[in-house]
Amino acid sequence: MKNPSQCAHLYGGSVFEWRLGRVMGRRNQIACAIVLVTMLGSVASGQQTIYVSQSGSDANPGISPDLPKRTITAALLSAASGRTREKRDVISVAAGTYGESVVVDKAVFVVGAGNATVIVPPAGIGIEVRSNNVDISALALKQAPNYGLYAYGVSNLRIADVLCEGNTQDGILLVNASAVYLDRITSRSNLRHGLNIGDGSNGITITGGDFSANGSGGFLSQTGAGINMYSDNIAVSSVTLVGPMTISQNTATGMWMSAPSLVGSIQGVTI
Repeated sequence: MKNPSQCAHLYGGSVFEWRLGRVMGRRNQIACAIVLVTMLGSVASGQQTIYVSQSGSDANPGISPDLPKRTITAALLSAASGRTREKRDVISVAAGTYGESVVVDKAVFVVGAGNATVIVPPAGIGIEVRSNNVDISALALKQAPNYGLYAYGVSNLRIADVLCEGNTQDGILLVNASAVYLDRITSRSNLRHGLNIGDGSNGITITGGDFSANGSGGFLSQTGAGINMYSDNIAVSSVTLVGPMTISQNTATGMWMSAPSLVGSIQGVTI
């Protein structure tokens, strides 16, 4: 195989371009074999990155930064379903303000460009998580008419470096969620709680973060905790807080735990 471009031709040269140099004979065959094995492994896994930008169009394929989708919702529609955590698609969201309510119903990794990637939904929830094995990282959820982020009945959820600010309900609400990892969350100035951990949630680990200036109703209203835990019917259990962490200037209290019913309970909180 004298022409290195034959490597690409074996696998559809219009898609891949390889510049292996002028390598002849046996060395060329080995190089081509290595390239093809790598390519075949990537395609077999099917894992891809789907790009989103305000300059894009939902008619674009989204698989190149030069041809991104316009909305996160469209990118999620293009993402594969039924993937394991190791083979999930990645949704890469560029800086900008996205006026949409996002429903994550597939195992994906949604990553923004830090606080410059802002989701401001015109109605409802900023991000609603409906699938297991979801990661959300490096973005902001602001001014949602409801919750900034809501997750119900899911497991293996990881949220890192997310800002929840100025939302009408809780910054983050977890209900019946398990194996949830919250790293370096800033949830502030929400009208209810910064973080609300509800019925049936277990295995929640909160590392670092700032849960301050939440609430509007004052202490007697029981709204406005930095971190709130409640159990009406199913126990909340195994909640771990790892510092350093800031919880201050919330209208009700820094941390509130309540289990008003006979069957509810809160167990195993470690600080």
